[in-house]
Amino acid sequence: MPTRICQRIHDVIDSANLLSHPFYVRWEEGNLEEGELASYAEQYRFFEAYLPRVLEDIIAKLPPCDARSLLEQNLADELGNPEPHLDMFNKFAQAVGARSQDEVMTSPAMRDLIEVYENAASYGPANALGALSYYEIQSADIAQSKAKGLLNNYNLSEVEVEFWTHHAEIERDHAEWTIQAIDNVVFDDMESATIDFAQRASSVWWEFLDEREAMRPGAVRGAGTVLQGGGSPVV
Repeated sequence: MPTRICQRIHDVIDSANLLSHPFYVRWEEGNLEEGELASYAEQYRFFEAYLPRVLEDIIAKLPPCDARSLLEQNLADELGNPEPHLDMFNKFAQAVGARSQDEVMTSPAMRDLIEVYENAASYGPANALGALSYYEIQSADIAQSKAKGLLNNYNLSEVEVEFWTHHAEIERDHAEWTIQAIDNVVFDDMESATIDFAQRASSVWWEFLDEREAMRPGAVRGAGTVLQGGGSPVV
C-alpha cells in the first residue's frame, strides 16, 4: 500500500505525465524533424551533467541513515554504472548531431528547470526529494519510449541508444530508492513542501518540452519570428 505522500506524488505525475506531451509522442512515433534530436540533446545534457550535484547536495544534508544510503547508491550509478552516465549520454548526443557542451548555452526553459532543482536542494532533503521524485518515478518508462523510438525510426545503433536502454532498466531501481528515501525523510509537517516541489518540477519539465515544440523547424513564435532547430530566431 503506497504511503499518502507517495500517492500524492503519483497524483502529480498522473496530472502531467511527460509521455503524454506532444514532443515525446512525436519522438516515439518517429515524427521529429531534422535537428530536433540534436537541439534536445544539447539542452538535456545540461540536466544530466547537473544531476549528480543534486544527489550530492541531498546526501550532504542527511545524517547516516537508510535514505542516505539509497541516494548514495543512486549517485554511484550516475557516476559509474557501467560508466559515467554523462559519457553514455554524449554517445547519443554525438550520434544525433548535437554540438559539444561548450558550444551551447542553456535555453531559458533549461535554466528554469535547473534553478528549481537548485532551490529544492537548498531548502533541504525533503524538498529536493519532491523535485527528484517527479522525474525519477516516470523516468524508466520515458527512457523505454525514447529507446524504442530511436531504434525503430531514427536509424541509431544499440550503442548510440545505450543511455536510454540502460535507464529503462536502472531507473526502476532509482524510482524505488527515491520512494523509500521519501518515506524515511518526509514527515507530516514537511509533506506540503515536498509536494509543492514535485509540482514545480512538473511545471518546469513540461515547459522544457513546450520549448522543444516551439523550436520545431517552421514553428512560429510571435509575429514574424521562426525558430530553427538550433534555437536561433530568424525574423
